[in-house]
Amino acid sequence: MRALLFVPLALIALAALGAGICKLIGVQPGMRELALGVAICLVASGLATVPTILVRGSSQYAQSQAALAGTVIHLMTAAGAGGLALIQLKPGPSFVYWLGGMYWTSLIVLVVCLVQSVNSAPVDQAKPSTPPKN
Repeated sequence: MRALLFVPLALIALAALGAGICKLIGVQPGMRELALGVAICLVASGLATVPTILVRGSSQYAQSQAALAGTVIHLMTAAGAGGLALIQLKPGPSFVYWLGGMYWTSLIVLVVCLVQSVNSAPVDQAKPSTPPKN
């Protein structure tokens, strides 16, 4: 699945861009918090692709339901792991901002890949019903 390649590339590009801009304007980027946000979103995106991989080759209907389940898994994993990280690891205040940026970036790339997989799936044609007999 393309998301397994494109999501990490997008997250690495965003992390490099964000850290570079922070250094450029003289703000500490919080590299620990940045790495934690990237790691959480990478795991969430990886788990989100599992339903789509399981229904590979199925109809558009099955692919769309798997894509919906994948986005829910992505949200719940990112929110749960982010909350757990806040409680257990006590990262700095920049963690919430990094996690938010990484979440939305990974979600956008993931949804684009999921929509492409739904569009490339075969359409399940409904069988025509027989007319009622009089």
